Amino acid sequence: MNYQDGVTHMVNLVETKNSGSFNVGELLISYPGKKEKGDYKLTIGGYAPTHADIVNEIYQHTNNENFDDVVSFGTA
Repeated sequence: MNYQDGVTHMVNLVETKNSGSFNVGELLISYPGKKEKGDYKLTIGGYAPTHADIVNEIYQHTNNENFDDVVSFGTA
């Protein structure tokens, strides 16, 4: 499932059942989350990482060789 497929899927969840989940690789994305409309819960192996966890992983795995790819990832 690519990014756009994921967006379409989440929109369909909101418009139809208002609940559900799907996998992207090892990640499980469940809708709805607990906060507000549009919120979702991401888990990997039953663990729900925080934003800080995710940023720390990106930081720990970024180096001089892959820096440009990491920076441009969100704009691709």
